[in-house]
Amino acid sequence: MDQVQFHKVPPNCGLSLNITTRFKKAADYKGYWIGVDKKSYIICRLNGADSSTGINLISEGCEVNARFHWDGKLIAFRSEIVALINEPARWMILQYPQNVMSMPLRKYDRYECYQPATLHLDSKHVLRGVLKDISERGCKFVPSAANKFNINVLKDKNLQLQTRFPKRDEPVILTCQIKNTPNERNEFALGCQFVQDYELVNQQIEYQLVDKAYEKKIQGIA
Repeated sequence: MDQVQFHKVPPNCGLSLNITTRFKKAADYKGYWIGVDKKSYIICRLNGADSSTGINLISEGCEVNARFHWDGKLIAFRSEIVALINEPARWMILQYPQNVMSMPLRKYDRYECYQPATLHLDSKHVLRGVLKDISERGCKFVPSAANKFNINVLKDKNLQLQTRFPKRDEPVILTCQIKNTPNERNEFALGCQFVQDYELVNQQIEYQLVDKAYEKKIQGIA
């Protein structure tokens, strides 16, 4: 995306900002697009609710991973904070990025991954394994070993899926249901559908897609 296209981004377009704080911890913030200053700076406004709770954790020089949806695409870039302004609003000025990623938005695409996970109904019905792919609406869960109970007893019941996403320090617990079993899939895997938490899952998928796109660009693949 070039300078002219950045100038076309409408004011108040929502931003998701993952900022490395002064204490070297990643923290998520919401913001809004304000505009650009030629090819020097990007100006955005931090959401009031977020800025009141964790704004003291960030300062000039902190690294920022920004994402937003515009014109049917996921736009992402990496930058750093040049300045924070309190008046007339809580504005954040970012260094103009050297690299910008642009990817078409495709609803419910599955993203390949390898994440240890635990699926459980209660203390008697616990499955350990890995997630092999994930989308906003579901995932493929591969049990690590044969189980002492019939997996079919879990089908269509609300289960707790615990896993850890690369961009989160703490484990995440998602509610899901098993919609198809190994016999129906012709493979030793379970097809799970999320009951809720779509926004959280989609956010983590986007983080990983952006990271992979940057890796490919650095390696000269893309």
